[in-house]
Amino acid sequence: MALNQLWKIWSSSSSTSDLEQRLLLFHAQNNQHVVSHWLAHASLFGCACKQRQVKKMLTQGWLWTAVIPVHTRNNLFRWRK
Repeated sequence: MALNQLWKIWSSSSSTSDLEQRLLLFHAQNNQHVVSHWLAHASLFGCACKQRQVKKMLTQGWLWTAVIPVHTRNNLFRWRK
């Protein structure tokens, strides 16, 4: 479901600013699941690369790599309670 939504965002966006806004909305809606959250940051990283904005690329690259460890940590804390 989230993958189809992400594909529609990438295929139908006309400008990079529109793409970025729609990806941020996708992120807000899907960040509770590790895979969709990871894909959201990967897409935002791709959007930053497309815009050639180094600061955004570094930020999204860092966030993209942090998704799995953060979700793992959060699930561990939920499991231990």
